[in-house]
Amino acid sequence: MGETCESGECCSGEQKQCCGSKECSCSSCCSKESQCGAYDKFGMMMCLAKEAKMELLKEKMKKKFEALHGKKLDRIADFIVEAMHEHKMAGNEMMKKAEESREKFYALLHEE
Repeated sequence: MGETCESGECCSGEQKQCCGSKECSCSSCCSKESQCGAYDKFGMMMCLAKEAKMELLKEKMKKKFEALHGKKLDRIADFIVEAMHEHKMAGNEMMKKAEESREKFYALLHEE
């Protein structure tokens, strides 16, 4: 992701264009003629090459992090997933209680 485009115009910088989206990034390079300007296959290929290089670098870093901190990151991931599950369950319970209260409220309103 990158800077935001104004009025869908092309972003400044190396091969970063907006082609109808409002964000600038290599993944938003023009693939056909558009408001961004002329079709530029070479520019598009250079952008894709940079993107591929960054993806490869990211994969290599993931492997390094896994080797160095994998067990700790596993514990953190387990904790976060469990916390999210508990939060969701609490939210479901709160919604259920709110619905019960709503039903009781309407029942009281309709009593004569």
